[in-house]
Amino acid sequence: ALSDFNRALELDNTMSWAFYFCALTYFQKRKFKNTIKDIDYSIALEKTLKNQDIIMKKGCCHSLMGDHESAIMDFREAIELKEDFASAFVGRGETYRRMGNLKAALADFNQAIMLDKNVDSAYSCRSEAYLQMGALQNALDDINQAVLLDPEDDWSYYIRSLVYTKIKYPDGMKQDLEKAIKIATGEYNKRTNDWLYTLNLALYYLMGGNLDKAEQFYQKGLTCEIQQGSFYKATSDLDYLLRLFPNHAAAQTMLSRLQDRFKELIRKAVPDS
Repeated sequence: ALSDFNRALELDNTMSWAFYFCALTYFQKRKFKNTIKDIDYSIALEKTLKNQDIIMKKGCCHSLMGDHESAIMDFREAIELKEDFASAFVGRGETYRRMGNLKAALADFNQAIMLDKNVDSAYSCRSEAYLQMGALQNALDDINQAVLLDPEDDWSYYIRSLVYTKIKYPDGMKQDLEKAIKIATGEYNKRTNDWLYTLNLALYYLMGGNLDKAEQFYQKGLTCEIQQGSFYKATSDLDYLLRLFPNHAAAQTMLSRLQDRFKELIRKAVPDS
């Protein structure tokens, strides 16, 4: 489909709908820079294409690439377009959480849940915030609700494994990590170039103590689409883990390796002047 849209744009680069559908396709492929560019092109050509869903996708792209200020503006705009847009409140709240503004994050998660009690991501993201705050019972209650709403989400099992680690329940931690790995492996096998599941698996194996597997998946995850958000995801996930467990030696070592690896990839990508 993407090749068809691109061919159409080669014939006529004023076709707003082609940019619009390219953006949606890029978003599915987690090519976030391309998504943002084509969203902007499509709206510039045809103002009626601007809606809360496409603006929220733009916000998600900015957030997942670490451009928090742009993400906040996007989510705010999406909420202005649709005041009861629960998912946009979740997106903005998660961005605030990544910025360290836990008060604002909790306010947005609470608002999302008030608008729609069935948005599982609101509970899982709020659980992460509570976990940062040391509110372990709240974190456990929320992540249990997230798992109940979507029992096939690998990330929720990972977050619950962190809660179980904090409350010293090793059997639960092991079971949830195994579940997270099983689900993520299934998704990875369907699309081996999807850096999100590649990096999720790297993180899960690292948490489980399988450092060789973790290294393997990190190397692959950072080889593809380093400018599209994969490096930010890898390092921010490790940063979060180290906030919870500052003495986690494997996470410290891996974070240092990834930073060195990223610098090396950037040097190779940018020719000497």
